[in-house]
Amino acid sequence: MRKAIVLVLLFSLLFSSCYSLKIDKSALNENQEDILYMFNALMNRHKDFLHDEDRENAEIIASSLIERNSTLDPIEFFFSLQRIAALSKDSHTQSGVNSDIRRALKWLPLNVSRVGNDFVITGATEEYESLIGRKIVGWEGKNRDNLMDMGDIYLSYDNPVNRVGSLFRLITVGDFYKRIGLISSLDDGILIESESPSGERREDRVYFLDYDKYEDFIKNGIYLDTSSFPETYPNKSYYRTIELGDDAIMFQYNSATVEKGRWLRPEVYSFLNRVRDGNYKSVIIDLRYNQGGLIPRLISLIDGLEEIKDEKDFNLYTLIGPLTFSAAVINANRIENHMEDNIFVGMPTGGSSSHYGGVSTFSLPNSKIEVSFSHFYFNNKGITGPIEPDIYIEERFEDLLEGKDTALEYILK
Repeated sequence: MRKAIVLVLLFSLLFSSCYSLKIDKSALNENQEDILYMFNALMNRHKDFLHDEDRENAEIIASSLIERNSTLDPIEFFFSLQRIAALSKDSHTQSGVNSDIRRALKWLPLNVSRVGNDFVITGATEEYESLIGRKIVGWEGKNRDNLMDMGDIYLSYDNPVNRVGSLFRLITVGDFYKRIGLISSLDDGILIESESPSGERREDRVYFLDYDKYEDFIKNGIYLDTSSFPETYPNKSYYRTIELGDDAIMFQYNSATVEKGRWLRPEVYSFLNRVRDGNYKSVIIDLRYNQGGLIPRLISLIDGLEEIKDEKDFNLYTLIGPLTFSAAVINANRIENHMEDNIFVGMPTGGSSSHYGGVSTFSLPNSKIEVSFSHFYFNNKGITGPIEPDIYIEERFEDLLEGKDTALEYILK
């Protein structure tokens, strides 16, 4: 009986300690309920949701968003969820969309890829085919930094590099430009300034698509021919070994998730055996395109190289860049902490050296939209911000078109 009383008291204590924004739930519609649920859930489940935000101010923002969603407007709902997620200042905390939101939004008739510091048009509808292969340098006379300043309250990030990545996630959403006040009407499209690889600039007014036409474009649009790109540009493999002549070998690690039908461990052991049996001057780990996944998957390779390094005389390089994120950054931290003579080459990472992560998800009760959040803080000696390269080599779209991997060429020369 006494044990049961103790358990009841413990349960009561836990229940009473749960945060709940004081809102009268009886008069809320479905969207308002979901916003309230998301805010409360993040307050309770995130490792430290408001680590960079005043709690009282956050509560005011959440309450005002609930009030603004008095009608079931999917666009208002979408940006309200983005606003709540952005309070986290955590690049892992994000809100998804559902079919109602997708169909309500307007979309650019362009496929945009991030290459280094640039947003490159890599696909388009037939009407805008001539834009393929050009960099976007302006939107209605504003540059990328202007866009980030105007839309900052909808961007969830923890460092300047990932701030660009957070903007990138919204770059084809037409309603984003209207929401931040860059355009007043979606019907008038948006003026896009672009630059060719040779530096020639032009302006085009681009008109938005509804979702059905946008979905058809994604499936049947015209896309950039990447056959001229260097061999080291990532293919669909999650990981692969690339021989770079007699003197260098590279392990390209494109994803820290599990590739169906293929296991990482045999590939790692094969790579380590080749390093052990060879006479390589340079051993390279490529993390430039790895956006994360399972944390420990590269540990056996790093530890194996550490052992071999005591016997073999080779230079170790790790390639990093703006897409290096989450688990890939943790692996880069391990390389840095265990391999003192490692040299980072490339650009600053998208993920921070110390960061909130350990991602979990929950679904909003009515819309069923999935929200990701961090339940752990990865502390790498208190070091904040991106991992900076020892040798900065910018990845440029112009070089890719010419088949050049400039960071790798620097190592090999």
